[in-house]
Amino acid sequence: MLKRSARNLKLLRLHLLPKKHLLGIPGSPPDLLRPPAGCRFAPRCPHVFARCTAERPRLLEVDGELVRCFLHDQPVVPVVEAKEGVA
Repeated sequence: MLKRSARNLKLLRLHLLPKKHLLGIPGSPPDLLRPPAGCRFAPRCPHVFARCTAERPRLLEVDGELVRCFLHDQPVVPVVEAKEGVA
């Protein structure tokens, strides 16, 4: 119960914080029925390298944000995923 309450408080705080302006990524989003192998952002990422098209990055928490990127794949604690295939 305590974990659920802590999660709810975090979600509530996220809604109360000022919204950040997100920058768009050039290109088209991937086909959701046939996503690309590896990272789904690889076809339109300016920092793509070979590993990006071969492996799917794991979900990490970096500075309080959730990311999937090999550029952040350093000694950090991975976030436990609820289901496989959930981005």
